[in-house]
Amino acid sequence: MSVFDYFRYKVIFDKETPHNTRIQVISYLGMRKMTSEGITQSYYYKNPLAKEGYWKKAANIVKAQAPNAQNILFLGLGGGTAVHYVSKDNPNAKLVCIEIDEAVIEACQKYFDTDKINSLRIINADAFEFLTDPQKFGISTSFDAIFADLFRGLFFVKIPDFDLFLKQLKSLTNKNGLILFNYTFKKGDEAGVQDFMQKIKEVFGNAESEILRGRIETDNHLIYSLIK
Repeated sequence: MSVFDYFRYKVIFDKETPHNTRIQVISYLGMRKMTSEGITQSYYYKNPLAKEGYWKKAANIVKAQAPNAQNILFLGLGGGTAVHYVSKDNPNAKLVCIEIDEAVIEACQKYFDTDKINSLRIINADAFEFLTDPQKFGISTSFDAIFADLFRGLFFVKIPDFDLFLKQLKSLTNKNGLILFNYTFKKGDEAGVQDFMQKIKEVFGNAESEILRGRIETDNHLIYSLIK
């Protein structure tokens, strides 16, 4: 690679997909990022921008609220950024990630080093189908922490039955376990935030949040509950 390649904005992975329209991996200044529909979804975990983003904040919440977690479930892989951080904080934990998009999985293994996380098992499946019957996918255990990070473009994917979704998450979580959501709201949508928080409280009994202010039209809200 020449010195000019280092400074060149270069698409190194590009695939059309029925789930995200188009997945690309961009290389620039020696670092990589994954985009979906032209919107940045993840940075390579060693990139300083990744450490400033919600991925590191999410890992810190898992570390603080579920420090002894042995089984951790991720719904949504992205660029594997949060998975890398959580695996470093929990080196003895078994990690399972559900990802519907084969292109995302391929890009992560080729360019984001998820294949080097020995404790990680990636299952290519729809998250909602998985939650309905985990044993169908070879999962018979419950989890100490679950991180739901299911995005298409800027926003969380449309959930067919939100109440059922929450109940399924709860049934898969051990007592004193953690359920964590990365959810985006348009700036100023306090009513939407409060409505979401109230639904979480009704099912899980409690809800806390940390906010990462976005540079464009949305903010990331990391909303979490401990199952009593």
